[in-house]
Amino acid sequence: MSILVTGGSGFVGSWVAKLLAEEGEDVIAFDMFERRDDFLSHVSDRITFVEGNILGFAHINEIVRNNPDLTGIVHTAALLGGDVRDNPHFATLVNVGGTHNILEVARQVGGLKVVYVSSGAVYGKQDGPLTEDTPMIPSDPYGATKAMSEHLCHQYYATYGVDVLCARIFFLYGPPNAPGPDAGFNTRIFAGLSGQDVSLPKGREQKADWTYIEDAARGVLLMLRATNVASRSFNIATGTYNPVDEIIEVVQRHSPGNPRYEVGPGVNLERGAPLDITLAKDQLGYEPKYDLESGVRAYRAWFDQRGV
Repeated sequence: MSILVTGGSGFVGSWVAKLLAEEGEDVIAFDMFERRDDFLSHVSDRITFVEGNILGFAHINEIVRNNPDLTGIVHTAALLGGDVRDNPHFATLVNVGGTHNILEVARQVGGLKVVYVSSGAVYGKQDGPLTEDTPMIPSDPYGATKAMSEHLCHQYYATYGVDVLCARIFFLYGPPNAPGPDAGFNTRIFAGLSGQDVSLPKGREQKADWTYIEDAARGVLLMLRATNVASRSFNIATGTYNPVDEIIEVVQRHSPGNPRYEVGPGVNLERGAPLDITLAKDQLGYEPKYDLESGVRAYRAWFDQRGV
């Protein structure tokens, strides 16, 4: 048995590949580049990297058909935030067209379980807690590509019987993301854990449902193995609402030295309301392992292992 993970070198994809391999699964990690760090080195014997482009339908089709023991696909490959905003045409081709390619391969081959990694961005600026029945009203181009992809997933299930579930993850943090000076807000805000001072032009009033990456990846695995569930989309998050000031306080408590934080007023994103995770608990048995305190502690432990 094996699983194809698209975006297998990315943040979510590498964690999904890691957990699958640690549980004894063989993984095909499909991405445009192979990881250069040692994050997956302890399970490298179970992970086969295949270089490719998510827009290459024929290549994806060939991979799936040449691996008859393949039982599922976890689709994480996507362009994010600023890349979508700055190049919406290409980003829509990648994010929506790439999802369409995966669904069409699954339809043609048959018998595959698909988990599409979506985002809480599909809800836009609505007040929370946000349930899976909350309308998808995205407030930015990235969220729109995720909502469009979910609509495709739902139609491929309803029309063609493709067994596809959508994981709505949100505001992820944790290793192996090293929050350097060019990192986005959601990563940079944790840079104090490596002893760095942090200066950001805005975001002091940001609140969000921050989720430790391992919890998100575990939720995806639960969806991959779920059978006979009533829902097609699931919120995979913590269900809590943490302001930036709380993140700074917890990070400083677990940081070497006393990193300085200068964060300007306002919010970085006008969305981030907590996701209601009741459905995931009831139908998948999902339970977040990490709250903000334990997640930050685990993140810092990773820096310790690296001697940072």
